[in-house]
Amino acid sequence: LALAGIRAGVYDDTSGAAFLAAISVAALAAAAFVTNSGLRQAQQARLAGEAALAASEDRFRNIVERASVGIAQLAMDGRWLQANAKLCEMLGYTPAELRSKTYGEVSQPADLTLDIQNWELLRRGEIDDYSIERRFVHKQGGTVHADVRLVRDARPAGDETSFVAVIQDLTARRAVENTLRVYERAIAATQSGIVITDALQPDHPIVSVNPAFERITGYAAAEVLGKNARFLNARARVQVGVGNLRRAIHAGASCSVMLRNHRANGDGFWNMVSVAPVHDVAGKVTHFVGGMVDATEQVQLQAERQALLKVADERRHAAEAANQTKDRFLSVVSHELRSPINAITAW
Repeated sequence: LALAGIRAGVYDDTSGAAFLAAISVAALAAAAFVTNSGLRQAQQARLAGEAALAASEDRFRNIVERASVGIAQLAMDGRWLQANAKLCEMLGYTPAELRSKTYGEVSQPADLTLDIQNWELLRRGEIDDYSIERRFVHKQGGTVHADVRLVRDARPAGDETSFVAVIQDLTARRAVENTLRVYERAIAATQSGIVITDALQPDHPIVSVNPAFERITGYAAAEVLGKNARFLNARARVQVGVGNLRRAIHAGASCSVMLRNHRANGDGFWNMVSVAPVHDVAGKVTHFVGGMVDATEQVQLQAERQALLKVADERRHAAEAANQTKDRFLSVVSHELRSPINAITAW
């Protein structure tokens, strides 16, 4: 514009230079304004990004701290770098105490050999992660059973490579499993037959029997699983005990009855059956547990005892009748003897 004005004779060189300077100053001012505006926007964007990152880190830290599993960062030499609240609670240490120890120092010595090979492969980057069930030592000396998953955390160049550990406490589950194992062994060892039926399925199929059931009935477990237990009294349907048992099961109640059942070979036997319902946390009947005892010998002994009692009672009645006959005989003889004696005495 300045050069065009000079050529057109609108103003002289001095005025053109002044005009050019003014335009330059205006352009620089505009550039400065735009640059400042851009810097301000960039600064605002950076602050917003930092705030978002801080908020994200806070959310992530909050999630980690509130997690129901232990989460930790481990150095490649096994040092605990960070640990969440759940892991500290699990092992009984404060975060500072745990950071002063290593992975191996809180492990059961016998279980360290389980980790060595995979740990080395993870350290060298030949694998990215691995999982293992192992034991740790609680600060108070107890044993902590855990499922451990270790993941290689490859950071950008210049940062130390570390491991992320996710540790789930299995101690309570192991205790329950041990208790169940004891119960299973007790059921297997008992001399009473045990049969468990599923009350949630139609016709209450058998889902489990113990060895004593197989011994008493002669049926193998594979032959009866999925069937209703009524096959045991298929040859003796009309029994008072069967009706009582059905009514109790329909009502979800316990009962004990004596039934005439038959073994796999057809032999009959007397079965003392006790049935009890199993409820879930909501109170709904999910299973029935039946205990059975072969009472054939006891029934036979009872029958023999009743027979003996009957014989004894008959003999007692016979003795009493003989006694009464004897008394009547003596009474008659006494009367017949007194009559002539009285006559002789009178004469």
